Amino acid sequence: MRIPDSFRSVRLLFDVGFLAMLRVVAIVIGLAYVKIYTNRLPPDALGIFFYLGTLSYLLNALLFVPFDFYLQAYCSRAGERLPVGPVARMTAGVLAAALILVAAIGAILVALGQLAILDIVSLYIVAVLLFGCISLRNLLNNRGHRRIVAGALVFEAAGRVCAFVSLILFLTPSGRLLFASAGIALFLELIGLAIYAAIRLQWATDATPPASPALIPATAPVSVSAACNLVQLQAYRTMYPWAGNPAPAAIFAVVANVGSAGMSAVGQIFAQILLPRIYQSQGTYIRHYIRWALLLTLAVAAFAWIAAPMLVAFITSPQYSAHAELMVFGVLLEGANVIVSAVTVGSMLKDDTRRLMVWNIAGAVVGAAGYAVALTIAPASPAAIGLALLLSQVVVLGGLGLNARRRNS
Repeated sequence: MRIPDSFRSVRLLFDVGFLAMLRVVAIVIGLAYVKIYTNRLPPDALGIFFYLGTLSYLLNALLFVPFDFYLQAYCSRAGERLPVGPVARMTAGVLAAALILVAAIGAILVALGQLAILDIVSLYIVAVLLFGCISLRNLLNNRGHRRIVAGALVFEAAGRVCAFVSLILFLTPSGRLLFASAGIALFLELIGLAIYAAIRLQWATDATPPASPALIPATAPVSVSAACNLVQLQAYRTMYPWAGNPAPAAIFAVVANVGSAGMSAVGQIFAQILLPRIYQSQGTYIRHYIRWALLLTLAVAAFAWIAAPMLVAFITSPQYSAHAELMVFGVLLEGANVIVSAVTVGSMLKDDTRRLMVWNIAGAVVGAAGYAVALTIAPASPAAIGLALLLSQVVVLGGLGLNARRRNS
């Protein structure tokens, strides 16, 4: 029996409302997390936390992010029954490659005195946990399990708070302890997602693997793009500590993260509802997605501009209130990421990722150069970091828009 269109509309509205409610809960918990750690840790200690987080995200960007894009496209071609054997073998290979990479790069950083051996271990563990959570959330979301995905984000946010509060009862608060609390929350979330996926998705050992491009040629451009995107957006978190000046980077990261958290919450609801349509349409829906994403970003940025002084003063400690305007940078940057992620999905589906790679390289060069200039001209100014970031995002989005226009002309 055909479901009436009116019923489908009501169900969609209910889903949107429920997802929005869960995201609001996650935002509130996440902001409580910010309030707790900004009041317990000085900017220098937070600089260490963001430094470790950036290195862990770099590992994700180099291997796990491109593999996840490939894996989601692979599973979308597989139909209802997922071929467990090929998925497990590919995942094991990527995990092994990541271990070799982190050991090689980590040895260099340890020799230079930039990391301890225990840091290397924690970086790899957190990167793997983050990959597992993100990949399972994406897989479940693309197969219609939106509510459990939204619930997992709430669980993760609460887990970070509980883990950090529990740890500081027995140990001295530090950036590394804050990083460990994130790993604990991701571990618990991964267990829950894995159990749910094992029960609710159709896994088959005899399923025929779908026809797909080779893994390395398909993901190499995305790997370069993701790594360049991370350099573009977060290289300041390593450059400033290496220069012995972690405080401006921490101040910018804390305040901008308030804006990016809000935009991320809205953007994740948006992506949960509309991103599956890009997969289902094999990329043809992407124009509509980008148009709505731009409007959404501008609306959130306008709200952030008005509410920033009040929100930053309430959410963080008093030392960050003087930099409330940095919150808008966080909104704009996260909004751009929503668009870039959609373009990456479309490029992967059409096996056309090289143009994306070129403009991400350009963005990384502009971003890194901008941070170097900021460190030289205005080393104590967090706003200088934001200007460099914004300029690099303009380069990337402008280039992607130019490519899209040429493709359609």
